Amino acid sequence: MSSGTALIAGVTGVVGISLARRLVSTDWKVYGLSRRQSDFLPGGVNHILCDLQDASKCADGLKTLKDVTHVFYTTWVSTMDPEKDCDVNRSMLANLMDNLPSKIKHFALLTGAKHYIGNFGDVIGDIVTPIKETMERRPGRNFYHDLEDEVFGRAKTENFTWSVARPMAIVGFAPNTTMNIATGLAIYATLCKEMNLPFQFFGGEKMFNCLSDLSDAEQVADHMIWESTEPKAANQGYNVVNGDVFRWKQMWAAIAKYFNLEVPEYNGEAASLTAFMDDKTDAWETIVKKYGLYKTDLQKICAWWFMDVVGMLPIEVVMDMANSRELGFLKYQNTEKSFFKTFDYLKEANIIPKGDGNRL
Repeated sequence: MSSGTALIAGVTGVVGISLARRLVSTDWKVYGLSRRQSDFLPGGVNHILCDLQDASKCADGLKTLKDVTHVFYTTWVSTMDPEKDCDVNRSMLANLMDNLPSKIKHFALLTGAKHYIGNFGDVIGDIVTPIKETMERRPGRNFYHDLEDEVFGRAKTENFTWSVARPMAIVGFAPNTTMNIATGLAIYATLCKEMNLPFQFFGGEKMFNCLSDLSDAEQVADHMIWESTEPKAANQGYNVVNGDVFRWKQMWAAIAKYFNLEVPEYNGEAASLTAFMDDKTDAWETIVKKYGLYKTDLQKICAWWFMDVVGMLPIEVVMDMANSRELGFLKYQNTEKSFFKTFDYLKEANIIPKGDGNRL
């Protein structure tokens, strides 16, 4: 794999951290942008605090980065308003590119399955699976599409290649990222175990029974590096998932076994994690003190509303990876092992108790 100088926008995120680990380990020079500090970045990352929503701060933070060859754009901001999301996120990407003094070779953009199924709260109900990369954009404004259009336009005028990675919900280690399904489930399992509460499935009956797939953060990182360095892969969009499919009714039993929990009979009703966590702040603080864990805020470590959205998807979501398979990207990640690996990372980082099930 060829190397270069990478700029990771969103380096503290679930894919950003995995990209940083991979790139540093393969002799890339790595700059990482984020709004906040992190205790979990790998050594070798030149970390720059920069809020991409502020053009003047971008100008100051990026002015010395004259050697960047590859941009990995993995960040976004939610305003909880789809129209504002489009304007704010496109402006952030523009602020980065307007103030980056380097002449880059490639821009790798991370979006996701909302490209096909729609915004949160407006998911299409009749999508045909598997979701193929040849599918048209979902009608209506979507900030993923705005980001793509911004990149496509600049690629033409600034003469660089581009790629787009579209994962499903991502499983990976990133304590600073709130939209993280594995962290959310690990916290939920820990609370159930410590409080002797039933480990009820967090989603609806459709998700419990239908086929699903997910995306491991390291799989996504490897794919983004591949699409950025393989000449045949340039200027295309890719679905990026693990390569297997599963049913949550089977996965839930495996996750429960990892945490040494019983699986209660599913009654067809979702256990809303937003509602569950509403009165658990004190209980979580007690667990943190009891086990000497890294201090985290229960209401900030995970976006519980996001967990509810994932669990209550009214459709089957299975994505096809024909584009990258045909071009030679053949990596595969077992999703069950992806969860276990991430839970182990959380234990190693002292986010959850080591206890039973530690597989390190």
